[in-house]
Amino acid sequence: MDGGEWVQNPKEPPLDVALKEIIPDVQLSDGAPRPQTDWKDILFELRALLHEPIRYHPNLVRLLGIQWGLSPISDSTYPVLIMEYASLGTFKTLQTSSEPLSFPVKQKLCYDVGRALSALHASGIVHGDMKHENVLIFPSKKPVDGIPYTAKLADFGGTVMDMAAGEVRKMETWTWPFQAPEVTDDQALTRSGMMLTDVYSFGLLVWRAFLDGEGFVSLPGAAQTASDEEKRGLTSRKASEDLTNTAIVDICEYAKERGLSQECVDMMTYTVLHTVQLRPEDRDLVKAQAALRGIRPGFRPRLDQPNPEEFMFEPEGLKSILTWDQQRQMLDEMKEVASSTNQVSSGLLEMKKTVAAFYVFQCYLLEFGAKFNVEEAIAWLLKASSDDNSHEDQDYLSQAWLWRISRALDIPIHGSIDRAQSLLNNDKTAFDLIYVNRRGHGLLHYAAAAGATNALRHMITKYKCDVNIPSQHVDESPLVCACEGGNVDCVLLLLNNGADPNGYRFGQEGPLHWLCSFLPAEMETIASKLVSAGADIELRSGGMRHDVRGIRADWEHIFEIRTTPLGRAVLMNNLDAVKVLLKLGANPLAKNASKHRGEWEGMGDFSKMIDVSSPFELAAVLTLPSILGEFIKHIDSPSGTPRLKLLDEWSMLDLAHAKKVTKFDPVSLQSRLVRCGMHYKRDMKNTLLLLHARDQPVRGGGSDELQKERSRVLCKEVALGNLDIVQVLLEIGYSANGTQDFRPLEKAVETNNEEMFKILVRYKVDMTVTRMTPTGGISMLHLCALRSQHSRPGRAIADALIAAGVPIESTDARSRPPLAMAIMNQNFDVAQALLENGANVDAIYPLSSSTVNGTETKAVSVLLEVLSQHTMRTLESLKFLFGKREGGPGQRPAFYIDHANKISILHLLAGSPQFTQIAQITPKILNLCLETYAEPELINFRHPILGTALYYAATCGNKTMVELLLQHGADETYNSGPDVDGSVHTLLRSRESWSPLWAAILRLEDELNKGTHFPPEGAPGAWLKSNMIQNLQKTLGLLSERSHDALARQAIDQLQKRKECLEAESYARQKDRMGKRREIKAREEEAPIDLGILSGDRGKQTETKIREICQGPEQEWKTGGLEWFLKSLALSH
Repeated sequence: MDGGEWVQNPKEPPLDVALKEIIPDVQLSDGAPRPQTDWKDILFELRALLHEPIRYHPNLVRLLGIQWGLSPISDSTYPVLIMEYASLGTFKTLQTSSEPLSFPVKQKLCYDVGRALSALHASGIVHGDMKHENVLIFPSKKPVDGIPYTAKLADFGGTVMDMAAGEVRKMETWTWPFQAPEVTDDQALTRSGMMLTDVYSFGLLVWRAFLDGEGFVSLPGAAQTASDEEKRGLTSRKASEDLTNTAIVDICEYAKERGLSQECVDMMTYTVLHTVQLRPEDRDLVKAQAALRGIRPGFRPRLDQPNPEEFMFEPEGLKSILTWDQQRQMLDEMKEVASSTNQVSSGLLEMKKTVAAFYVFQCYLLEFGAKFNVEEAIAWLLKASSDDNSHEDQDYLSQAWLWRISRALDIPIHGSIDRAQSLLNNDKTAFDLIYVNRRGHGLLHYAAAAGATNALRHMITKYKCDVNIPSQHVDESPLVCACEGGNVDCVLLLLNNGADPNGYRFGQEGPLHWLCSFLPAEMETIASKLVSAGADIELRSGGMRHDVRGIRADWEHIFEIRTTPLGRAVLMNNLDAVKVLLKLGANPLAKNASKHRGEWEGMGDFSKMIDVSSPFELAAVLTLPSILGEFIKHIDSPSGTPRLKLLDEWSMLDLAHAKKVTKFDPVSLQSRLVRCGMHYKRDMKNTLLLLHARDQPVRGGGSDELQKERSRVLCKEVALGNLDIVQVLLEIGYSANGTQDFRPLEKAVETNNEEMFKILVRYKVDMTVTRMTPTGGISMLHLCALRSQHSRPGRAIADALIAAGVPIESTDARSRPPLAMAIMNQNFDVAQALLENGANVDAIYPLSSSTVNGTETKAVSVLLEVLSQHTMRTLESLKFLFGKREGGPGQRPAFYIDHANKISILHLLAGSPQFTQIAQITPKILNLCLETYAEPELINFRHPILGTALYYAATCGNKTMVELLLQHGADETYNSGPDVDGSVHTLLRSRESWSPLWAAILRLEDELNKGTHFPPEGAPGAWLKSNMIQNLQKTLGLLSERSHDALARQAIDQLQKRKECLEAESYARQKDRMGKRREIKAREEEAPIDLGILSGDRGKQTETKIREICQGPEQEWKTGGLEWFLKSLALSH
């Protein structure tokens, strides 16, 4: 967990936040590689954090946001969680860095933690790691009884949920020594059993809190560094009633020293007696919380569990975030669900198999974790459409799309006889179509929509009905319903009886918006009648959401697009309606529409117009060439000569991608397949050709600016992978080479799109072009090596570039070689192609880095750059460089990373301050390097000043490197020291004292002297436990095992005694400090406080989620059983 600043709003100061990073473990415990499944773990934790009772609980740390981006440590693009920052640190920090907290403060903070744990348990979640270190302290927004702190439970990395009633599991995440006895015994537990382990750990936390952060953690064996024997002793105590007795004795003695009231003792002992119990069934969080609340009756929430069913998958957006491997992993997971024998999968991906099959179809169509494959796409879409009784949107869409998309992609589908019979059985009769209307339509609406002209006439004539009455749901008038149903006679009847030709004033459409519902021969009659009656041909439509209107087929939200009746005719792709409306005077270029008269009449200066999507632009972006041609013909008539500048082809593509005219990107492959079917390519081509041809006369000659815009648009289409669009643009004269600022080839190379690359090659693209960057010129091979992890795998483009004569090495001395870029970016397939064609793995190049003195440039090799950071990416790059994975170099990189100064790779590692403990990254790196350079002459290579790698590692206190070098047979004698022959040092020290052992001895003495004379800030004596001193001590232990140097043994003993003396002095000061803290007597007013008033609204809705757990009058915690227990321990007063 790291800290940072979060700029949520540029106009506001940044917030201090905590950043939680997910580090994937890509190996099993036996070392075998496994596929990364960490994305599911993240969804798991996010689901817990976003569950409403948890997200907004005052005592659970809050998730503020999610940041996507490549992790600096792991080879992962998993999201970084942005959490609340605890300015006061952890509960442990608060108790160790301040005077003893008053009893009410301790009580309130423990109660806060209990509330958080209760909320988790009520939501079916087990925390799994309850301890002081996972409790964060915040300033109270509304102090209770003057208490300035609020405790919040954090770290949900070990949480457990999604357990069925009878399911059992073992606790996988816990921290010594805070686990319950049954966890240590490795028992399989039910969910309720796991919750009781949390209760046990909570009791230990209360005990520790009452004793000012000491208590349980002060027992022998409780320390992380305790010996195995001490830990076994503590485990034995926990496996008996002895630990509970110890806790009660501790509490009573502490209270006596501090002068705390019996009320305080009773509350703590009662809490511990109902938590720190050997038998799980004797633990009771509800009773413990009731005690901590302070005598009054308590409450416990009943909350819903996090909903596992809300799964949303948007492959187009995720493609630019997840790596190709992560995409493929998600695809495999959904395939597994879709192929399951169960109708609904269990676990995290709890979804219907047909829904999963629909998502798999989208993956193959949109190239998410798989290359475009029409056979696979249709096969999975067919699977997705198999449930005829489903109400899922994905099932509905798959059935609606199957025939159209299969024809568009020329893949035949074959249904079964049983499926056909199932569909026939679902067919509705006329009687079945009579529904109870829940949308607020009355009898007039029903009769008009159903075409019941006689019934409609009867109701109007006899009952004098209001012919303009709106429906309750979307304010549809009977006239609009008649037009929706395409019922001519009903429309004419309603108009003759005074119906408003524009519909109801707050309706979503006017009658003319539904002109497409009529037969072509009827359209002109109806439209003319409506216009004659006063219908506004430029009336706006509304923008009500499709899910509110209940239009399930509107997956692209076209009914939310505000437009005129002509625009609606375009959206419905109805050329006949378009012609009729144009004839009546509709404006195809209108970007403003009229509001209904009822919206503005009598409102003074209230606007009468509203911005809408232009019919012409809609026809263009929806690729409807027939309608677009009709518009152009209408605009250019009567002369037929273009005079007005209209939309051109590249502006249309910009509009479409920017979603400025529609709510979606209408030129995406999925959208065009569903809308245009088998003509999706033809319609796009004809649209682009129409716009291009129409724009030629009014554009004039070409210009640099025009070429730049064309290149920009072509680059975007290449990046999006729209093959057919790129093909058309090239056919009409767009340059495959683009301009200096926009190179289409770069986008094809960056996305590793082989098909796109081939198209550009056919149009004679220049593959030898270069780009200038701040660090020098780079070629297309550099870009190929730099491609992102989101791109497809494969080396075909790299091979083609090499074959075309693109240089293997950098021609600009300032630039990294392509091979170095490929290895650093994990594009090992490209690196393999480069190596096969002679790339130099030991090439030297300049590398700039920021230092305290400014920018510094060093000459490095790729091996040196790889080792400059210790991350998971470093490991993978080293495996390639050392030939541990396919395609690596035939010869390992040079042993010397700095020839001029004779620095070897082992010396670099020995003196490197880099150490990443996470997932054992640095030890794995060291092992890998030592296995690669394992020859004795390399292990014992002696630098004239630094000595061997072992000597240098001992000098630097690099315990891990010392241990590994010894395992590889490194020389431990004085022969491994620096070359001191002829040096004046030999006058002071014998030649034999220049061994690694003495190097570590002298370094430890230096560290002790430095700490003694110049102690660093922090707790007294804390520097004695620094990593450097601990590593040096362990290094001495390793090196002295086989040493017979009596003088060295004497020096080690002397240093050990000195360190023990310093530790004793530090412990005495600490004990004196703790003693003084205990001497601070409690104030007379220190007593339990009433925490019974719940924060927040106490309305009816809240009360329904709460049940009382204690009934009757105030409780007396000192019950008979407790009195007997205290007497048995001789602690009762």
